[in-house]
Amino acid sequence: MDKKIRYTDHHVIISEIPRMYNQILERLLEKRDLETVLYLRMMMETGIRCRDLCELNDSNIKGREIKISALKDGMEYHDFQGKYPKISKRTAQIARIVFRDGVCFSGTQQGYMFRIRKCCDNPEFHPYLLRRYYMHIMLLRAYKKGVLITSRRLFWGDIQ
Repeated sequence: MDKKIRYTDHHVIISEIPRMYNQILERLLEKRDLETVLYLRMMMETGIRCRDLCELNDSNIKGREIKISALKDGMEYHDFQGKYPKISKRTAQIARIVFRDGVCFSGTQQGYMFRIRKCCDNPEFHPYLLRRYYMHIMLLRAYKKGVLITSRRLFWGDIQ
């Protein structure tokens, strides 16, 4: 039986999230909405909160690493090994195209969320589930390396 990730009233099977993510990416690329594609890819690859991504500027990106503090509690994003989140080479290429004049994302958080949800067939999908999925993957990696996670503070965000 597959586990489910819960976000308010949204129940989505964990194994379905990558399929939904790819479906949304395809539809956004068909529309040539590179800014929302970049937003979605960064959210999935780094686990950074939606609100924090909107505050991102080019000084926070060093190569493929993203060094940014959370607006919620002021703590820097990092994984259980103390490493900053990294984006893929493809996402870095898209970022160079999208980021102009030091401004990363020109839209609002709600605007990106609306465009992302609009591209998914599953009404239970919410973009925040990508963050939960990322946390799930990070917990599995930590477990495989023999790291016992006893505090939610070892990760950025609230794991339930």
